[in-house]
Amino acid sequence: MAEVALAAIDLITLNMDFDTGADHEQMVARLLPRVAAQAPERPAAEHERVARWVLENLINVGSVDRGFRAVYGTFGTDGVYVRRDYDFKLVEEVPGYGAGSTSAPPTKRSTSSSAPSTRTSPAPRSPPR
Repeated sequence: MAEVALAAIDLITLNMDFDTGADHEQMVARLLPRVAAQAPERPAAEHERVARWVLENLINVGSVDRGFRAVYGTFGTDGVYVRRDYDFKLVEEVPGYGAGSTSAPPTKRSTSSSAPSTRTSPAPRSPPR
């Protein structure tokens, strides 16, 4: 799954432009060959479920602000250990532009890579079966 997730981040980054993100459905379609290569004996419907699962977990669908939190620690100059939170988003879902449209229709989804922000930790998830 990690390999598919890294491929998804690459695909999103390569397909973004300055005004919009990458089309959500197009990213699912472009992930299918990578998923299929890892389990060629599995049915195409399962490949699509896995591609959607990976993309939605990168977006962090299911959390309120769709962010992630990593907790780490550092030692100060006085030798005291201090825990710190690092809030970030791997991929962010934003409204996408329709063909020739200047506003974002609510039914069109696009995805973009995102800089660190927000605050929440992900719930543990299991891959689809």
